[in-house]
Amino acid sequence: MGIGGLAVAGALAAQGDLATDRPSESAAATLVPGGFARAELGGQANWFTEATGEPGFSYSVPLGIVRYGLSENWELRVGAQFAQQLGELQGAMVGAKYRLPGEFWGDVDACWLVELPINPAQGISLSGDLPMAHRLCLGRALGQLGSVTANAGWGLASGESTWMASAAFSRTLGNQGWSGFVEPFVYTAQPLRVNLGVQRTVNDSWMLDFVYGRNAENGDVQVGVGVSFTLAQIEE
Repeated sequence: MGIGGLAVAGALAAQGDLATDRPSESAAATLVPGGFARAELGGQANWFTEATGEPGFSYSVPLGIVRYGLSENWELRVGAQFAQQLGELQGAMVGAKYRLPGEFWGDVDACWLVELPINPAQGISLSGDLPMAHRLCLGRALGQLGSVTANAGWGLASGESTWMASAAFSRTLGNQGWSGFVEPFVYTAQPLRVNLGVQRTVNDSWMLDFVYGRNAENGDVQVGVGVSFTLAQIEE
């Protein structure tokens, strides 16, 4: 597995909170605690309009990432997305997230995320322009019940630069482990999209999520469901 023997963690203070990178477009501004791993898995379905004007449909199952806390300031990650036929790898990535140091950020959590996309058919080529995506991830509490997570990103793919921006506003809903969020986001040359989602913390190690996304210009819809769970390293 590359990260040692693992088992599902119980209620351990060392594992920190369950701030995940799904189901929103905004990556969390926090890291998985050192020595722990987190699996964030799910699937998504897309309803859209074809160029011919006919309705279209696609789905990806499964998709997700595994994040590993290398230290207090570093996190490693690998991810994959499968196409409409289960078992057909559509894309993969490897990456790292770094906690930005210093007191400049004040009450704002700040991380830098770097990911290297991998084309399954072509593999990784070190010649020419290396495709890569960078993100500045910021997070801040809004009172006792709310928070905001914002991302600003830049990437390089096929020799072309891309950018993205997002902001997820979340709030605790009641006292049964529910939280909800609304998130506008944009990518290069694409219309504004808005996500509405909910998460439910089942216990200290498990979280379920659902998200509904809509294209503000043409009404295309994306729906996703998933689960995140924390893993703990077995002590030898």
